Amino acid sequence: TDVGFRETVLDGMTERQREALRTATFGGFYDWPRAATSEELAGTLGIAASTFQYHLRAAEKKTMTALLGAGLTKPPEV
Repeated sequence: TDVGFRETVLDGMTERQREALRTATFGGFYDWPRAATSEELAGTLGIAASTFQYHLRAAEKKTMTALLGAGLTKPPEV
């Protein structure tokens, strides 16, 4: 189910990864144009932008791996 998938993905993340992903999502980082930069969002969490990006990318990777499948090792042939 959707809820089960969401719980599985979120349970596989650290608290900082979940926090970074929530902050990016609800802070407008994925909007077009962006409503906030990673620097601005990192500031709201009191961390460096590089640290925010590290946690966010780790959360994004875990999400995409769960969505696309762990066995996906390279992009499909185009």
